[in-house]
Amino acid sequence: MKRKITIFERMAREEIAKNIKTYMALRGKISQKKLSELTGIPASTIANYSNMSSTPAPEAVKKIAKALDVAPEDIDPRLVNIEEMKNVIQNSKQISNLEKENFRTKLRFLMKEKKITEREIAKMTGYALISISYWLTGRTTPPTEAATNISKALNIPISSLLSKPSENLKMAILDAIPDDITESEAKKIIDLIKEKKYL
Repeated sequence: MKRKITIFERMAREEIAKNIKTYMALRGKISQKKLSELTGIPASTIANYSNMSSTPAPEAVKKIAKALDVAPEDIDPRLVNIEEMKNVIQNSKQISNLEKENFRTKLRFLMKEKKITEREIAKMTGYALISISYWLTGRTTPPTEAATNISKALNIPISSLLSKPSENLKMAILDAIPDDITESEAKKIIDLIKEKKYL
């Protein structure tokens, strides 16, 4: 009696078959016979993987991946290292949080510098007042185009909202230094900037 496969195994077979065919094509249209020679797996078995009649064991996936010069998880997504994925996700969250905090800090600074209220930004950009309030308090994350739209409305470079917190101050200091100062004067200024941690 033929074993009934689960929906998850069927999905896995579809993905594996698609990936094997894709990488065989990318590697100079390798034939099933050639892949069999490279892996030591019978050609009939590889044919079964390709037509979704059977599911390759992890060891077979590794052999196929090696022959096609890809990672095993590129053939069978179920082989993704969970711990590595957790680290990637965690790092992405940390970067996202830093970017969100940087945007909020820069927007507050610019509002104070230009004496602009949340209501005025809302009117200039078309964003809801409550949305801007939430961005400034960190309750919600602004959409990716927010920095672009706000920078256009305020007529400022987009880097003013996305750069590092100290970037604008650093550039303002460097721009203010005359071109005709002596080398010793320049060294004193650079030392002072470094001491104040502006660079």
